[in-house]
Amino acid sequence: MTYIISDIHGRKDRFDDILKQINFTENDTLYILGDVIDRNPDGITLLKYIMSQSNMKMLLGNHEYMMQNALKSEEKIPVWYYNGGDITHEIWKKQSISIQSCILEYLQELPLITELEINGRKFRLVHGKSPSEDKLSYTSLEDLKHDIVWGRVKSMDRGPDHVTVIFGHTPTYHYQDDEPMKIWYGENLIGIDCGAAYTRGRLACLRLEDMKEFYSNC
Repeated sequence: MTYIISDIHGRKDRFDDILKQINFTENDTLYILGDVIDRNPDGITLLKYIMSQSNMKMLLGNHEYMMQNALKSEEKIPVWYYNGGDITHEIWKKQSISIQSCILEYLQELPLITELEINGRKFRLVHGKSPSEDKLSYTSLEDLKHDIVWGRVKSMDRGPDHVTVIFGHTPTYHYQDDEPMKIWYGENLIGIDCGAAYTRGRLACLRLEDMKEFYSNC
C-alpha cells in the first residue's frame, strides 16, 4: 500500500502511532512530504530513522531547506530559530561529524516533486505548492525551489486538470473549520498538514489505493 504524510515536526510519538495504525510493513511505501524537523525535539531522530528505511521516501520541506541554509551561513540561523529550528540545532550539535555529513548529503538529494500513478489516478506530491506551469515566471532554479517549499495553496486555487496535487506546509484550518483538523479536499488538491507540530493538532496519513484517512491519537 502507498501512504502519504507530511509535517511531522519532531513528533515521533504521533509518527509511531500512525505506523502502528496502518500496520506498516516492508511491502508498503510511505511518502513524507517534508518538515520532519523543528518545533519539537525528535526531528533528528526521525530523520536518521527515515534515512535507514528503504520504503520511506522523503521530499524536501521548507524546514529542511532552512536547516541547510542555516548550516551553510550563520546569517540564516535567526530565521531558522524563529521557525522552531533552535531545538533541532541543539540536538544537531551533539551528532558526530560522520552522522552530520550523512544527514546533509541525504537532505541535499531530496526531491522537490514526486509523481505517482495509483489505480489509474495520477498524483503529484509536493511540500508547499505545485510550481507554476509557466516556468518563465522563475528567475532561477533556487527561485523555483523556494516557491515549491515555501509557497502556499489558497482555498480558491485549482490544481492541474491531469493530476491531483497532495501537499502539506499549510495547516488545513486555513481551508475548513474542523476541530480537530482533517484532511482538506479542493479541486484537484489535497492538503494533509493537520497541525502535528502543535499540541492541538494531529498527524494525518492518506492511503492512496482507497483514499482512507488515518489520524494520530496522541
